[in-house]
Amino acid sequence: MISFIDSDSVLVQNEVNILLAKVAIEHLDSPSDEFISNISLVPKKDGTQRPIINLKRLNEFIENQHFNRICILLRH
Repeated sequence: MISFIDSDSVLVQNEVNILLAKVAIEHLDSPSDEFISNISLVPKKDGTQRPIINLKRLNEFIENQHFNRICILLRH
């Protein structure tokens, strides 16, 4: 578990509650074969903090699908 200073801990918990309410994340009682990622705070230009969820390791479990980009040129 990552430790935060008290003020950051409150910010992180608030953001986690927002994500839980949106059903973007869910609470796990005992992780087994699920993916777990770290969360950190990054300062925004306005002085507030933005929570960042590190999903880098998630890429190991996702199949990379390549696709061709089609460019359409329209003439008037």
